[in-house]
Order: sequence, then structure tokens, then C-alpha cells
Amino acid sequence: MSADRPSLDADLYTDAAILDPFPLYRAVRDRASAVWLSAHDVWAIGRFDDVRAALRADDVLISGRGVALNPFVNQQSAGTTLASDGHAAFDVSFR
Repeated sequence: MSADRPSLDADLYTDAAILDPFPLYRAVRDRASAVWLSAHDVWAIGRFDDVRAALRADDVLISGRGVALNPFVNQQSAGTTLASDGHAAFDVSFR
């Protein structure tokens, strides 16, 4: 783990990780607010309050191009609430 970038060298797509992901989830939560997953070249946010803050920071953290690690899933979720930027298109009662 780098002092300036908390990281975790774990592959989320191994059979073991898919069968029992909870130890990896715990490792992400225990490591830091945001953790670099070097096996996938992405950031992971695993704590509830941090995820909530990230979802609300749509002026900084972009999700409109997708949040999955592969293009197929990103195409399937295009236009959904999770894969969108900004609150303008949504009823304010959902914020």
C-alpha cells in the first residue's frame, strides 16, 4: 500500500472472491475511504457514508459514463439513476 494512495491488490473476479466477497468488502472498508484496486485500475469506495457522499458529489465524480468494470454492463445501465450525473432530471424528493 502506498502512503499517498491506499491500495488493495485483489482480483474481484476470482472464483473465491465471487463465492465469498465479504472479506474483500471488509478489506476495502478497513483500508481507507477510497481504495485503489490495482488489479482493475479503479477506485473502490466501501463505506456507506463515503459512498453516499460520492453519489452526491456528481460535480466531481462522474458516473454518467457508467460505474461497472466492463462496457457491456455500462451500456445496459445507461440512463438509470446510478449511471447519470446531476439531480436535475430527478424529483427532488428522492435526494
